[in-house]
Amino acid sequence: MNPQFPQGNYQQPIPPAGYPPYPPQGVAGMPQPLPPSASAPQGEMVRYPQAGYPSATPAGVQSPYAANFPGYPQPRKSSNDFVLALKAIWPTFVGLHKSEGQVRVKANFQLKHWWWVMMLLFSLLAGLSSSVLLARSADIFSFGLLGSSGYGTYSILYFGYWLLCFVVFTLVAFAVVILRAALAFAAARNKPTAISFTQVASIVATGLVMPSFALALMFLISLLPIPVLTFVLIAVLQVLLSASFLIMELLIFGSLKELYPQDKSPEMRHAVFFTIWALCASLVIGMLAAPTGTYAVKESAKAAVEDSIQNQVDDLQELKRLFDN
Repeated sequence: MNPQFPQGNYQQPIPPAGYPPYPPQGVAGMPQPLPPSASAPQGEMVRYPQAGYPSATPAGVQSPYAANFPGYPQPRKSSNDFVLALKAIWPTFVGLHKSEGQVRVKANFQLKHWWWVMMLLFSLLAGLSSSVLLARSADIFSFGLLGSSGYGTYSILYFGYWLLCFVVFTLVAFAVVILRAALAFAAARNKPTAISFTQVASIVATGLVMPSFALALMFLISLLPIPVLTFVLIAVLQVLLSASFLIMELLIFGSLKELYPQDKSPEMRHAVFFTIWALCASLVIGMLAAPTGTYAVKESAKAAVEDSIQNQVDDLQELKRLFDN
């Protein structure tokens, strides 16, 4: 026979720590359904937090639906490759001054757009500084006497001719640095190495950082209408520009030497290709940049003389009209 248990009110067992209390029981001992919560939608079961059990969404992991609601932090976007290349310019400049050129070369290898961004920036600065220096050459190389003599010319180039010089000088500078990268790549490929043109161009671009800063300073100082001091600062920057190109060649030579450490005489190969580049660069500058600058100065001076004569003729006609009246 099954034992008969007395009917009565049983005490509810005490729930473990961390659990909510049990719901009240009915008279028949059957659990009654919980009333729907005001914050929970109808038809959904109210979930109680369980002590000792991990949450459904681990800490530090954002729900994939959280980004669809306002107020939740959005995931941080990664920087663009172009922005990373621009941000690497100043650390490279500082590293070159600290004799950490090879370290910066290896760091810039990781930047996909470094080589063409730096070459384009150098070309723009070269075109800008050269064209402004040409436009201000009459006042700068006369130690500021031309501007203070009453003639009052700030630029010997009209805007259209200055723009022509800027475009041509920029294209010539870009062609020259691309040619340097191509000849450095030819020097590296004389030995069986796995280097690519992009890596060699990245080395050349790293060496262009210091000349770019010198060109930027030259552009800013060329705009100053200060007697004598402007000429002195431009002359000093010209010397620094030449020294920065020498540092660039030393950086290229040291970087390429690491590619073929077994080679006993890389100096001769580097000197040969550097001489070829110097001759080709001089030829390109002599055939394109110099004639363009000469043409711009001549035509601007011709236009200035014609405008001056026309103004004098207009003044005479105005004077004649006054006498006739």
